[in-house]
Amino acid sequence: MNEFKFKQPLIIANIALLLKSMTKLLAASKELSIDLSTVSNIDSSGVALLLELKAVAHHQHCQLNFTNTPEVVKKFCQLYQVNL
Repeated sequence: MNEFKFKQPLIIANIALLLKSMTKLLAASKELSIDLSTVSNIDSSGVALLLELKAVAHHQHCQLNFTNTPEVVKKFCQLYQVNL
């Protein structure tokens, strides 16, 4: 299983590049674990990115798991009624 950690905030300024690189990673993986422990800054576009990654993984037949979800991410997901 491959593991990935974000190195930049999940905010609108970073989303396009993250989506592009993560889509390639998902296409090359059968199983991917994304460790969210380093995420200290997220906005609504970051939540949308996480949802899109789930959709891409499903389409690519890749098992995707989010681990070590920090409170800031949990709070944004609750705000938008999103389950990771």
